[in-house]
Amino acid sequence: MSKSFSATENFTPSVYKIKTYTLQFCETGSTLTNCLNPFTVNAIDAGSQMDLGGVEAGQQAGSFGNLSLVPPGTVYTHGQVIMDRKIILSGFGTTCETSGDADDAGSKAAYGTSVTKTTPPTPVEQDIFIVTNTENRTSAKGSFSVYDTSANGTTLKDGTGTDSGPGLYHVDDDFVKVRWVFSSPLVIKDPSKLPTVEIAFTVEDAAQMNTTCGAYIHPNSVTITNSFKF
Repeated sequence: MSKSFSATENFTPSVYKIKTYTLQFCETGSTLTNCLNPFTVNAIDAGSQMDLGGVEAGQQAGSFGNLSLVPPGTVYTHGQVIMDRKIILSGFGTTCETSGDADDAGSKAAYGTSVTKTTPPTPVEQDIFIVTNTENRTSAKGSFSVYDTSANGTTLKDGTGTDSGPGLYHVDDDFVKVRWVFSSPLVIKDPSKLPTVEIAFTVEDAAQMNTTCGAYIHPNSVTITNSFKF
């Protein structure tokens, strides 16, 4: 299912809150569309909320434990985070801004809607979802505003559920798998010398809205990088 609009613009949100549940490493042979033999580094059943808009671009938004359980000798080339499908945004564009009105909030079935920007701007945190775009898990475009096959919907927060295809989100998907390429491959050679892994997110132009207020708002994907510190 697709939807077109007369005019759109990207904006950099001052708030971009996500709730993450699971961090996994992906073995050699993985791609941005497939995490091969995922190894769970950290799992938080209740989730951990991070505001990616609350740090300067490229700074660390969260650190994820240690690597004491990572099998020595295995090479990992990609990472995968499993997060909630709801994203909380606050920000404004040229003519419109986010709204705190419950009637303007998004859902899995519908885009959130904007309101007219005040002077000065007074955007409010707004619940936005990655909108369902397919009923069959295998076709249709993704519902980030840019078709992004490095992410997809999934049914369980621990990564063991049913996945939609790359870039796709089914009505039953409550969570999102997001993958990225490590800055350099990770292999634990000496279990007595373990690094910590830190994940950085950049939210520049990480949301999009229609320039006609009262029309849609939805998230773009964020840029993810990582570092390993021994």
